[in-house]
Amino acid sequence: MFKVKHGMRFKIKRKYEIDLFAVRGEKVFCVDCKNWSTGRYKSSALRKAARMQEERVLQFKKYIWKNLILHKILNVNPNSEFHSLVVTSVEETIVNENQTFIVPVAKLNTFLSELEKYM
Repeated sequence: MFKVKHGMRFKIKRKYEIDLFAVRGEKVFCVDCKNWSTGRYKSSALRKAARMQEERVLQFKKYIWKNLILHKILNVNPNSEFHSLVVTSVEETIVNENQTFIVPVAKLNTFLSELEKYM
């Protein structure tokens, strides 16, 4: 069972937003939700979204340790593993782009139930 929070905005040097946080045990998924139409630039857009999400996760990791209230709300600790995840309506297969999983919304449940297979 995941503990989920949505719509987190925070500021370090600039403003960031992460759509969803899903926490289960030591795993923390920072999720960016994308609903794009199909097109010839889909792959490059997903790669760019993955890079941007990785930057948000990196900045959030810095931010969370300075915010004790959020730290407790999300139930994270120094051993927590933060993972970047983009959920999309466009892609058809689960892929790993650099340090980000790109998961089609239709396969999100499968991904979450088989995490060990992907980690």
